[in-house]
Amino acid sequence: MFAISKTIVLFAIIISALLFWVTSNVCRYNFTIEKKTNKLNIISEDIFQTLPIAKVYYFRELNCNNVDTI
Repeated sequence: MFAISKTIVLFAIIISALLFWVTSNVCRYNFTIEKKTNKLNIISEDIFQTLPIAKVYYFRELNCNNVDTI
């Protein structure tokens, strides 16, 4: 009986850690793309004034604010 509950708790901890890791990687990736897009826009304004400005679109539900994990 206790073995099943320990297994479920262990499985929940592993899934939670995996979700936290995946979310933080997605947010870091989005930040990197945004930074590169800003650099590209600055370069294109200086060199090619005829090119349109690059834009980055995100999924609205993604919240990349810092989370306090205790």
